[in-house]
Amino acid sequence: MDFKTQGGPAFPNPRSEANLLPANTPLHGISVRDYFAAAALTGYIARNDGSAADAIVKLSYETADLMLRQRTRG
Repeated sequence: MDFKTQGGPAFPNPRSEANLLPANTPLHGISVRDYFAAAALTGYIARNDGSAADAIVKLSYETADLMLRQRTRG
């Protein structure tokens, strides 16, 4: 997972002795970008003014990208 464009994993799951998965199993889950987009999508759907779904999804990812850029600025 590319940290620069995706923000890294949203909910990282560190390996432990209790983890029964093989050592080479990726445990990344969704990216921070996808998590931010899903959060934005929820808000945009709640106040949907009749916009097409593809426009709402695009806006959600644009919002997520803006949030990731702001996150790196501090």
